[in-house]
Amino acid sequence: MGQAAQAPSGTHDFLADELRRRKAAFAVVSEVFERYGFDPLEPPAFERLEVVTGKYGEEASQLLFKILRRGAHEASGQADLALRYDHTVPLARVISTHGAKLPSPYNSSTAAKP
Repeated sequence: MGQAAQAPSGTHDFLADELRRRKAAFAVVSEVFERYGFDPLEPPAFERLEVVTGKYGEEASQLLFKILRRGAHEASGQADLALRYDHTVPLARVISTHGAKLPSPYNSSTAAKP
């Protein structure tokens, strides 16, 4: 099998049996979190680059997977989005964006469901 046909490095495909077990495990974790008062939250897998740059520290910022601009700005070769590193910065963004709609104090179970 050629390398192009393999999943990207650091990832793998979840086939049916493994995916069912994974979903069941996430369901148990989510149920326990919610039983103890945590609200589910699933932020996007990516954030605006300016939101995540510098928030994780210099070393972690170098590990960000940047997403190049699209549309009219595509030719610039500049990035404007990045895959989130964890849930810390997205949680802070969600609270700053939607704070008035959230209960206080806000408890978030950031265990994203597959």
